[in-house]
Amino acid sequence: DLERSLGARFAVVEALPIRAEAPELALTLLPSAEWGRPEADYLSDYGVGLGAADAAALARSEQAVLIEAAAPRAGAAGAQAALNAAALRFAEAEGGWLEDLETREVFSREQWQLRRVAALAGPPALQELIRIERYPVGDEGLERMLTYGLDKFGLPELAAEAVHPAFAEDAAAALLLAAAQGVGGRDFTGRYTLDLASLEDSGLRELLAASLWTADRPGAIAAGQGRVTLDLLPAEGDTSRPTLQLSPGGEGSPAEQLGAMLDALWGYGSPPEEAATPSTPDDR
Repeated sequence: DLERSLGARFAVVEALPIRAEAPELALTLLPSAEWGRPEADYLSDYGVGLGAADAAALARSEQAVLIEAAAPRAGAAGAQAALNAAALRFAEAEGGWLEDLETREVFSREQWQLRRVAALAGPPALQELIRIERYPVGDEGLERMLTYGLDKFGLPELAAEAVHPAFAEDAAAALLLAAAQGVGGRDFTGRYTLDLASLEDSGLRELLAASLWTADRPGAIAAGQGRVTLDLLPAEGDTSRPTLQLSPGGEGSPAEQLGAMLDALWGYGSPPEEAATPSTPDDR
């Protein structure tokens, strides 16, 4: 059924090439016990729209259909849209679930429709299509942040190193902005300018604008420029696929450099409760 529904878009092959000159597809049917059934603990972290009944049913599943596809980078979004829609129809016919092997998430059919089909109906809604994870590193309370899912667009994943937890949301917004520019056609070169105003996707631009402090925003201390230039360098450490890290440079430790870059990009302010409380000489 999948081969028939996708045959007009993809050439069905035994194994995918390293570099695709045209859309190609490989299908493998495996026993679930051989492929591996997701356990309840895994689904609590990576399940999207799944309840206890889904977890129990997945634990009894008998078969897994592995769908691997490749396409030229310029057609990656369209190829994904066709593939994801066909996979959904197949899952609906078979009463199955869907897993994105790039982001490692397991979806209900309803959530797959929203996050893997509808999210590709126009400009790719990257906030739905990729996942950004945080990992503690070292003994100073810092974190590493890493994208999962840019490989589907023929791009390296992106990382931010030495992130103070207080800056995690701003760092995630910076990663998402860089990723969106890459998916929009900007090459990931050594010197890379993050520029919110130039982002063509108005929906994502509006979403990211929530991270931008403006001079007239209540509680604002420093307005963000919405634009900053940094280096994209090969990431250090063990990564499963090509990864570039945001490298601001400048003075101070890596955590201070990143913090200064985020301050310049997004600006910063006082939390509302602090801004509303008059300071006194005794405040520290």
